[in-house]
Amino acid sequence: MFFKNALAVLLFLLLGATVFGNEDADRWVPENVPENSLAEFLDYYQQYLHSQKVLPGREDEDDPVLKAQRLEARRDDQRQRAVLCERLGEVLADLARAPELRPSVDGLVDSDGKELKKESKYKIPQTWNLYKNIPLNAADLWQEACFLKFRALMHTLDAESLDAELFALEFPDSPLPDWEPRLRALGSINAYAADICPYERLQTLYLAIKRTWFGRLLGLIEQQRKAITEKQSKSNEPDSSEIGPDATEFGPLKTELAKVVLDYQAFLPEQLSVKEAELGEAMIDSALRLDAPETLDRLDLVLQVALRQAATFKESLEKSHLLELLETERGMIRRSRLLGKEMPIWGILLDRDRSGKALDPATLEGKVVLLDFWATWCGPCVAEFPHLKKLYEKYHEKGFEIIGYNVDSDWEKAYSYLQERPLPWPVLSKELSLPMTSVPMPLSTYYGAKRIPVVLLRDREGKTVLIEAKGQELDAMLEQLFRRDVEPH
Repeated sequence: MFFKNALAVLLFLLLGATVFGNEDADRWVPENVPENSLAEFLDYYQQYLHSQKVLPGREDEDDPVLKAQRLEARRDDQRQRAVLCERLGEVLADLARAPELRPSVDGLVDSDGKELKKESKYKIPQTWNLYKNIPLNAADLWQEACFLKFRALMHTLDAESLDAELFALEFPDSPLPDWEPRLRALGSINAYAADICPYERLQTLYLAIKRTWFGRLLGLIEQQRKAITEKQSKSNEPDSSEIGPDATEFGPLKTELAKVVLDYQAFLPEQLSVKEAELGEAMIDSALRLDAPETLDRLDLVLQVALRQAATFKESLEKSHLLELLETERGMIRRSRLLGKEMPIWGILLDRDRSGKALDPATLEGKVVLLDFWATWCGPCVAEFPHLKKLYEKYHEKGFEIIGYNVDSDWEKAYSYLQERPLPWPVLSKELSLPMTSVPMPLSTYYGAKRIPVVLLRDREGKTVLIEAKGQELDAMLEQLFRRDVEPH
C-alpha cells in the first residue's frame, strides 16, 4: 500500500508539469486515448510508436516554398507528438496505480522456474522499459510514464529547433533566430533530470537525459557560434574582419557554456565513467572555439578532481581507459596553451625487436623540432608525408629534425608500414610506450592528440612556436627560423 501511495505522489510530481501552455495544448489535444483499460492503452501506445506521417516535399527539397512547407509540417508534427506523449504519460501514470498490478517484476520466475530477465532481444522497440513475456507491473509502467514525459520534452525541443530553421529560411538576411525558446526547452529537460535523479530505479533514464542535455546544449552553442561567425564574415562593415571570439555576440554563448561546465562539475564526480568523461572533450572544444580561458581553467580543475577520484577505483580495463581519457582531455587544454612554452619530447622508438630504447632528448637540443602525431589509418596524416620530406631535405642539415609519433594500437602494423614506406626521421610508438616506466605517460596523452593529425613545432630553445604546424604557415615559420640563423645579430 505504501508503494502505491508513494508512486501516486511521485507520478503527480514528475508528470504534472505541462509541456505547452493551455492555448497550445488545446490546439493539439489528442483524441480517443484509452483511459480505463491498460491493454487498450498499450495497443494505442504501440500504434503511436509505429506511426509514420507522410510529410510534404523531399528531404533535399530545393524549392524554398516547398522546403518551408515541409519544415512547418515537421514542426507541427513534433508539437503534436509532444502533447500526445505528455497525455500518454498522464494516462499511463493513472493506469499504473491499478491495485491488481504487482509492485515490480523483481523475483518473478517463468514457467520453468527461471528468474525473468529483461533481455534486449525481448525489449519492445522504442519503449524504455517494456518487454515481451514480462508481466506488467507498477514499477515498469511508472518508468515508462517518466520516459514519455522525457519524450514530450524532446519533441518540444525539436519543434523549437525546426521553428528556428524555418525562420532562417524565410528571413535569410535577418538577425539570428532567437535561441531563447530552445534554451528554455533544454532547461526543462535538465530540470526534469534533477526531478528523477533521487530515484534509484530511474538512474539509467537520468543518465540518458543528462547526456542528451549536455550534447544538445553544446550543439546549440556551436550552432549559434557558427551562425554568428557566418554573419560576421558577410558583414560589409570595414572593420568586420577584426571581429573575433571576443565579439559582443559571443558573450551569451560563453555565459551558457560556463553554466554547462558548472553543471558538469557537480555531475561528473557522482557518475564518473568513461562515457560521462567523454562529455568533457566537447566542452573543451567549445571553450577553445569561443576563446573562453576561464571556462578551460574550470574544466582543467574538474578533470584533476576526476583523476584523483578515478585513481582510487579498483584496477580494471575500464579504470585504465578512464585515466587515459581524463589525462588526454587535460592534454588538449595543455596543448592549447603551449605557444611560447617548453615542449618536452619523449618516447620509445619503434623497432622490430621491441628493444624499448627511449629517445635521447639530448639529441634534439639546439634543433628546430617538428613533432608529428600520426597513424597508418589516418589519411590526412599520411598525405602530409611528401611535404614533410621536402622540408626535411631542405632544412635537416641546418638543424631541423622531425620526430614522428605513431598512435596505432598495433605497433607491428606501423612497423610493416614503415618498412614499405620508410621515413628518414625517428618514429616513436605510443603502444610501445604504454608498458614502460621510463616515460611518464604516452606523449599523445600528454599533448591531447586524440584526433589526429596533430603537428607541433618548437624552436632551437625548445619553445613552442606553432600548435597547428601545417601548410603555408609551417613553411613560413621554418623560413623565418632558419633565416634568423644567418642574419647578423
